[in-house]
Parts: sequence; structure tokens; C-alpha cells
Amino acid sequence: MWLEDPDEMAKSGRTLARFDGQPHPFRLELQGCPTPGCWCQDGTAVAVELTPDPAAARTLRVVVDLSTGAPTGPVEPLTQELASGLPPQVRAAARTRLRDHRARELDGFVLDRSWLGRGGLWPFSHLFRGGTPDEPTYRGLLDRFRAADGRSFTVQDLYCPRAGCDCREVTLSFDRDDGASFTAVVGFERKRPLIGDATGLTRADAEAVFQAWSPSERADRARFVERYRTLREHLARPVAVSPRAHRPAPIPAAQPAVPGPHTPCPCGSGKKYKRCHGAGQPT
Repeated sequence: MWLEDPDEMAKSGRTLARFDGQPHPFRLELQGCPTPGCWCQDGTAVAVELTPDPAAARTLRVVVDLSTGAPTGPVEPLTQELASGLPPQVRAAARTRLRDHRARELDGFVLDRSWLGRGGLWPFSHLFRGGTPDEPTYRGLLDRFRAADGRSFTVQDLYCPRAGCDCREVTLSFDRDDGASFTAVVGFERKRPLIGDATGLTRADAEAVFQAWSPSERADRARFVERYRTLREHLARPVAVSPRAHRPAPIPAAQPAVPGPHTPCPCGSGKKYKRCHGAGQPT
């Protein structure tokens, strides 16, 4: 594979690419991992074939370690060519964009203070991305996983928010498309997870699903440690208070004292107040 404009690819992450033996060019984009709080250095290269018939266009996709350029999983020859054809300067520029994007994302993390005082476990994505699963702004599922029987699970990571707690664990909630579910409590220092709260499937089936999912890159405990740390840091911050709350209350304007009847009139006439502006005023 070769890039038509490597400089543009390094700048924006997009350009056209051509593959040996392929008659049509491909529109290539290199995207960073979109998961909030993720520590990985992965990028996803997506190449869409530009054919006269869009319905016949092929889409190539490969996840690449931006540090080494190696694909993170098994690939076919054409996707292997896509991964190995990304120049080092393109991957380095992608790492920089990814780092800057995550810095902005972390700056935008706002822990909704309405959560403070709530019991139970807190889903990381609800706290730091905002929204709930039925809202358009929600982007928070940790993962989607298809089990060996073809049934799909969504995976969500939840953390304990209690002040002073140092449980160092994450609770993973697996919810199947038919309503079955189970949880897996993963301790950062324990080797085996604790499977519990299985509904609609046996504990053995739940353990089998977890074991099938656990080799996934999204199951890496280092990622959960980082999310746990991020939540703890935000909980330790003082509650933000509007600057208006610190503004002292305005002092009422002092009312001018009424001159005595024998004092000079404030108007400067030289007359006594009772003979000038105070004439007719009760004394």
C-alpha cells in the first residue's frame, strides 16, 4: 500500500491509498480509540474502496498499535498490507492527535454533583460522558460482545463511589439482548472474578461468557484501574461553587443624614438649614 499524500495523512488522518493489484483507490482514515479514559495507544485504520458502484465497495478495517504499527489481532493479507503501510510519521502524528483529544476529553469531564450521596454503584460512562442509554448524547457502553451461541451482550463498568472506600475493584454488568444478565466483580489484585446476580442463565453459562470475553483488549485490568483512579480523583476535588456565591452581598447605600436646623444648609447658600432648604420642614 502507498499513500497519495502522506503529509495530509499525518496532518488530518485522512488521504487516498492504493493497494498492489487493486484497480480502485481507497479512502483511508486513521481513527483513535474513542473510549473515554482508555489508556491504550490503538488506532483504527478504515479504508473504503472508491468504486463506480458504491454498493460493491469493500471496507477494510484493522486496529493497529500506533507505537509499533503491528495489528492487534489476526488479519487477512490486504488488511495486513494496510497496517504495515502506515508510515511511522503518520502513526506518530495520530498518537499526538489522540493524546490531545483525550486531554480535551478529560478537561471536559464534569462529575454531575447530583450523583453525590447516591448509593449503589456508579457507571463510569454516565458520570463522565453524560446522559442515559435512552438519550442521544449517551456514548458510554464499555463493550459489545457476541457469545458463541450468537447472542449479543452489552458490557458496562461500574464503580463504588463511597468516600474512603479502597475496594480497588470494578463490577462489570453483562446484559443479553433477550433480557438475561449477570455481573462479574473484578478485583484489581484478585486473579479470579466473582460471578453473581445471574438472571436468565446459569452461573456456569455466565462464567463461560466472561471467560470468552476476558481475552478482549477491553477487558484489560489496567484500563479499569485507570478509570477507578479517575473517578477517585474527581471525588476528591472540592465541589465547584459559582463565583457568584463568593461575591459579598452589596452594602446598602448610606442615606444622607438630615442636617440640624441650625447647621449650614448643604446647598452652600450660607444660610442655616431651617432658613433655606429646611424651611417648612418639621423640627
